[in-house]
Amino acid sequence: MLKELKFNQEQLPFVALLFIAVIVVALNSRGPDITNINALEAKSLIDNGAIIFDVREKDRFDDRHIEGAISLPLSVLKVAIPLVYENLKSKSIVIYCGDGITKGPVATAILNEAGYAKAVNLKPGIDGWQDAGYNIIKLNE
Repeated sequence: MLKELKFNQEQLPFVALLFIAVIVVALNSRGPDITNINALEAKSLIDNGAIIFDVREKDRFDDRHIEGAISLPLSVLKVAIPLVYENLKSKSIVIYCGDGITKGPVATAILNEAGYAKAVNLKPGIDGWQDAGYNIIKLNE
């Protein structure tokens, strides 16, 4: 059975503040507003000339990566986008991390906010890419 909640005048500002905090946390937990794509869509973009950024750390990239990918760790992107990539703003860019939900969305949001409007996140990451049967490069075998 539900009880009726009653607050006195002194508690109302606190309750209102708590309510606002809950709304802010809920809105921020959605993640960045980016475009996510699956492995098949990524393959199509890549086959049509999209740039591929692997935003995992360099050791992960060295272990395995999508053929043609450029290592651009999220830790680098958080500091600044290297000037060498300035001319890619109008290009299609596929961004991936390991699972597609940790670093990839953040990196995609950073690039989108910097004017790279065609940057998208490979939602299943390199794991999903490999699970879909697409080739990866393994350097440490």
